[in-house]
Amino acid sequence: MTLFKSVKFLLTIWYLFVLGALLLFFISISYVYLSNSLNSSFDDSLETTANNIRVNIGIINGSPVLEENPTVFFETQSLELLMLFDATGNQLQVMGDVFPIPGLDQLLDEAAAEKSAFATMNRPGREPTRIFLSPAAGDSNASILLIGRSTASVSQVLDQLAVIHVIGGLITLLLAGAGGLFMANRALKPVDEMTRAAQEISSTDLSRRIEVSANDELGKLAETLNQMIGRLDQSFTAQRRFTADASHELRTPAAIIQAESTLALSKSRNPEEYRSSLEVISRESEHMAGLIDKLLSVSRSDSGQPLKLDEIELDKLLKDLIEEFNPLCLSRHLACRINRLEPAKVIGDRLELRRLFINLYDNAIRYTPPGGSVTLSAAIRVGFAAVSVTDTGIGIPKENLAHIFDRFYRVDKARSRAEGGSGLGLAICRQIAEAHGGRIEVKSEPGHGSTFTVFLPLSDKPDHSGLPLRP
Repeated sequence: MTLFKSVKFLLTIWYLFVLGALLLFFISISYVYLSNSLNSSFDDSLETTANNIRVNIGIINGSPVLEENPTVFFETQSLELLMLFDATGNQLQVMGDVFPIPGLDQLLDEAAAEKSAFATMNRPGREPTRIFLSPAAGDSNASILLIGRSTASVSQVLDQLAVIHVIGGLITLLLAGAGGLFMANRALKPVDEMTRAAQEISSTDLSRRIEVSANDELGKLAETLNQMIGRLDQSFTAQRRFTADASHELRTPAAIIQAESTLALSKSRNPEEYRSSLEVISRESEHMAGLIDKLLSVSRSDSGQPLKLDEIELDKLLKDLIEEFNPLCLSRHLACRINRLEPAKVIGDRLELRRLFINLYDNAIRYTPPGGSVTLSAAIRVGFAAVSVTDTGIGIPKENLAHIFDRFYRVDKARSRAEGGSGLGLAICRQIAEAHGGRIEVKSEPGHGSTFTVFLPLSDKPDHSGLPLRP
């Protein structure tokens, strides 16, 4: 990222723009105010000088005349021009630097009407001259006094003020820009640190965390990013574990199939030996197909495949399930019972719910020794349908109950492998239950069997909105 495209640079430019606009506004206001004040003071001084000169005007031989030499006013009051006119506008006396005065007749008429008048005369190559006209006497010998003074002193002050304003404004903007850039760098330093830390984090190493050094918005952002990285770390860890476990589970039947087929093809054998090898291959292929089917189910859940929601009569779905499993129960010498099936309607995906209860019922049959029983029941509990599968099997040790819904977790790996278990069935059950806005619970004691209970919201009080199927 170049400096000119960085947030720090853009913030500093915006800050300088606003500060420059404010400085320009206040400088303009102060300049205009001081200019008006200086010009007003200049006019007051010019009028005071005229009043001082007026008292020295006398009447000699019937005409107004300055009785005192006015040179002193040129020396003390910095006058450039002094003119005395009679009431008709005839020029009586002139002193100083005489120059053409445009509109003099109109100014004399205003002064003759006993109205003082100010005017500014622009002179090429020189500072403008401010002139003042006022009546000098009030009788039949009335006269009009005109004096003029250069505005150089006012212009000099205003020019100096303008230079000070420009230099001061530029220095202020320069210091403000440097300070703003420094503050922006300091304020956004945590962002740079977070960027570097994020760049160092990869899918192979998610242990790095962003240092949280403040309890402000950036600190909260760092905490949020750390939480996100933690979730990604857990997700990648689970994915790696899932991949490793899946590879391990598939390796065994694949190795058996390869070994058995290689052995069968190594030399000629009798039909019984070929039949035995094919039975082993068929059994392991069936086990592998079941495992792949479960892996696909987990993958669909993780990818967020949407549920196909319908209103389902849960009691009828369970009755059909019992009828399908009856032959398997009889073949294993188990008593399959129905405690009670209260009518209940739920909103859900029929195929997914069927998979859920098949897994639970199949587990109950698999881990219950001959002579035992498997009992199915369904009841209404405060807006939920509670479906329980109870067996009189081997049970689950207390220390294993917290992990039985984890993927590929098996209480007795050797026994589960012999029974054909993959450690995915209960994980799939939990995914399906939670995807339907429900949950699954287990109660078990070694030697006394287990009870798995699935809670699903009733159709009139759904706890879900048809969201994708997720773990």
